[in-house]
Amino acid sequence: DDWLYFEAALHGFRAIYRLPLRSAKASARHAPQRLTFDAEGSFEPSVRGDGRRVAFVSSRTKEAEIYATALTKDALPDGGGHVQRLTWSKGDDTAPSWSPDGTSIAFISARKGPPRVYLMNADGGKPRVVAHDPDTVEERDVCWSPDGAHLAFVRKTKAGSAVVVIRTRDHKQVVTTQSGGYRDETPAWSPDGQYLVFVSNRDGNPDLYVRPLHRDQTRRITSHIKPDWLPRWLP
Repeated sequence: DDWLYFEAALHGFRAIYRLPLRSAKASARHAPQRLTFDAEGSFEPSVRGDGRRVAFVSSRTKEAEIYATALTKDALPDGGGHVQRLTWSKGDDTAPSWSPDGTSIAFISARKGPPRVYLMNADGGKPRVVAHDPDTVEERDVCWSPDGAHLAFVRKTKAGSAVVVIRTRDHKQVVTTQSGGYRDETPAWSPDGQYLVFVSNRDGNPDLYVRPLHRDQTRRITSHIKPDWLPRWLP
């Protein structure tokens, strides 16, 4: 079955829930199934590609850390105590995102200064920062290429923000969109992994731009006096 996973404050604090998506009528008949129960809240669910595990952020230990739990048709995982803690750090760990093959998780961590993109094994082992830019103020908006070979994310500096792409096997930077003091944000991959769409104000107003992965040929695809945001590709 297909499910919609989301966070909501339906019981006084944030928790992770899911609803079946077999049909709109089926969803209407089902109350949301609650998956986490900690009073400090749970956030930002990310479901593994096979639908069998969900990673999420929880502040149950007073620090924002990443946890994961197995998913079954009927079980309420957190109520049954089947949650695995994946990160242990003084700074907040947030925004988990599974690799397409389910073997790695990308996330944002402030464990050693500004929020940066890290990779870790699916069991939480071997966390490592993916890039070392001394001018970084913040990194965010992580997204995997469909084949898992690349990670795109936003790097913010004092001069602006850029979409950066690194190769996951060796962490080599292969793309940066930055060429001025503007803001490039919210990248999303095409289904074939050959293009990125992102938002930029480089022409004065937030619009959508597309660039090929392997060619520096960025083109603007929307033009309107109102901002355009949050692009997503359809298969």
